[in-house]
Amino acid sequence: MNIKSYILGLSALSMVGLSACDTDNVRSIYENATEGITFLIDEQEESFSETATDLSFDVDVVRQNAKGETTVNLISAYMQVNDKGKLEETTWNNDITVPSTVTFKDGETMTSFKVSLGNDIKQGIEHYVNVVLDTKEEPVDAYMSKLFVISRAYTYGEFKEKNLSSVWFSDNHAGTAVNKTIQIQQGTQNTMIYRTKNVYRTDPEDKKDYLMVITLSPEKGGKKTAKVAETQVAKNLTVSGEGTWDDSFITLKMKFVDTKNKKEYKDIEEKFSR
Repeated sequence: MNIKSYILGLSALSMVGLSACDTDNVRSIYENATEGITFLIDEQEESFSETATDLSFDVDVVRQNAKGETTVNLISAYMQVNDKGKLEETTWNNDITVPSTVTFKDGETMTSFKVSLGNDIKQGIEHYVNVVLDTKEEPVDAYMSKLFVISRAYTYGEFKEKNLSSVWFSDNHAGTAVNKTIQIQQGTQNTMIYRTKNVYRTDPEDKKDYLMVITLSPEKGGKKTAKVAETQVAKNLTVSGEGTWDDSFITLKMKFVDTKNKKEYKDIEEKFSR
């Protein structure tokens, strides 16, 4: 296959041709005698939702010359961000599977290999994997190394009925706390996160599910903190808050914002049972 249709590093190749002023030279570069193996791009991001069951994805590899069957070794490394914010190689993550080779069949100019994640892969963070094509059979400006940025959302257990004691449900949001049965679920792998559903929704015509995440922090200096990032919890209502937790309860002081009427209600006391 003529590399004119391959179009990799076209501008760089044009410059070589102009400076050399040698037609034979230009032809020998464009008609690459090697197999011309390369990734299509040098980075690929893959994210999986909490409900995903197939935790795998395909990676494409192409070549210029399709004659014969060719197997290419793949060299993989698990990466982490160091103190300087740079990626560096670290111990391989056994929850990620990358094959050791990829094969082109006779006549193929494109093939692929599959990267798979284990169910126990750490959730809620980015995983970095670098894969290198172990070959010198590449065209000019080839992508011989590729970085994968992989993430999986936190997963949660079943919703359970728990008690919420909240001033929000009192008269004018300022009276005695009212008890209410709510639905709440705990993270499966990260047990320091909880999620509620439709606690504050009041419009029966509104069919959207409003999920609110409560994040607990490990004890530090004798203090156990909890936080709710700003979240929409009803059609015209957002909340945020901070507080503490123990083995039985999560206690928060919340700020409610009525986005329709532009009103704020601060320091609303709430107590969630765990």
